Amino acid sequence: MEEAFRRVQGYFVRLTSAFGWRYVAIVGLVYGLGQGLAEALLFNSEKYYLLDDKGLSAARYTQIDGFSNIPWQVKALYGMLSDTFPLCGLRRTPYMVLASVVGVVSGVTLAAKSFGATVAALFLVLANLSIAMPDVMIDASAAERAKTHPELASDVQTLMHGSLHFLAFFGEIAVGFLVSPKVIGSRGVFLVFAFTGLLGVFVPAALGWLGEQKVTKKRPTRQHYRKLALEKQNSKREQRLNPIAQAFQCEDDDDDVVELSDHHAGGGE
Repeated sequence: MEEAFRRVQGYFVRLTSAFGWRYVAIVGLVYGLGQGLAEALLFNSEKYYLLDDKGLSAARYTQIDGFSNIPWQVKALYGMLSDTFPLCGLRRTPYMVLASVVGVVSGVTLAAKSFGATVAALFLVLANLSIAMPDVMIDASAAERAKTHPELASDVQTLMHGSLHFLAFFGEIAVGFLVSPKVIGSRGVFLVFAFTGLLGVFVPAALGWLGEQKVTKKRPTRQHYRKLALEKQNSKREQRLNPIAQAFQCEDDDDDVVELSDHHAGGGE
């Protein structure tokens, strides 16, 4: 037991020494609270809300569930968006903050009022977005750190998925008790979900625990590429319209070659 404790301690010492405790904490919070626990609360409360509270058929529930999971199917777009359009000079943190705000608003709204299936589906899309987008941002930051510390890449992955499944385990156990109408019900679970996004994503991201550096180098714009293409085109046009200058340049090159050959011939004698 003592040996296992020392190994776990050494594991966290390696990570904090390389990346700092704030980065280790935000990875654990986003994957643990913001995804593991949040998914258990959201997915299960959605089932009870739509099937029990709204009395939907299984077929109708499947349609809404598939629609609400769209944010998970387009995760690649979040990475491209954050890489192309940094906000306030940062590529990851602002998107995490915005996503968490969307999650808090959607969770509180679903908890505060009973909506029809269609309107509830829209808020469920936003709730899923609030989990999927921070997941992509943390994955991107882990990939960046894997380039500078390749020997710790597997340790970071262990931290991410260990946090995810650890809190998801307890979330699955707790949600079965919480969704009972005698406790807080499915709408009350939506409110708890909102707090997971607030504490697990918004707070550490707003405090700058991701450790991002502001983007200083501007990406080339479309006008920049057009300017380069136009300059290249004008250069080729000038060469075609000025054959005399080309002829003189060729003669100068030939004279240089002749002089160089005579020089080498004289040296050989």
